[in-house]
Amino acid sequence: MEEATDEQIRRVIDTNLLGSIHVIRAVIPHLRAQGHGHIVQVSTAGGQTTYPNFSYYHASKWGIEGFCETVAREIAPFGIALTIVEPGATPTGFASALDAAPVMPEYESTPAGEVRRAIASGAFPSPNDPHKIAQAMINLVDSGATPLRLPLGSDTYEDVRASLVARLAEHDAHRDTALAVVNRDSG
Repeated sequence: MEEATDEQIRRVIDTNLLGSIHVIRAVIPHLRAQGHGHIVQVSTAGGQTTYPNFSYYHASKWGIEGFCETVAREIAPFGIALTIVEPGATPTGFASALDAAPVMPEYESTPAGEVRRAIASGAFPSPNDPHKIAQAMINLVDSGATPLRLPLGSDTYEDVRASLVARLAEHDAHRDTALAVVNRDSG
């Protein structure tokens, strides 16, 4: 998180968040005019869970997922569906294309450093087949199904599930505190 430059942060946000928002905004009037359509937005497991060393990437992916979840509800009355596709780690050249910042030695013995070394050495697991991911997306559209999210890959399924379960447990642990602030006199 500390290592990235402002320019690197802007590139990630501009590409993964603002770029997707602009494309979706551009296509909505056309789909609304025809009375139907299906937007397929590629996100990642990192739109629902997090991995060390990818803080700005996650910020962009969590942002696009929140945007898409809201937009899906706004455009449903027009017969337009929106599905967020969440592939897991896939050998697509992603790691070699990373715009890496200079490494701070303070992070070398942290989980961020471990992930960075795994990526650099090729030991970071990428269990998913990009051709099967593309086919699953085509099959989704051809099937007419319109789920809000489509997890793709065992890593996505397991990591996102674990994250959701942990978040729900933390949420439930604060139930009494959450309800204690309700104004009982308001009706």
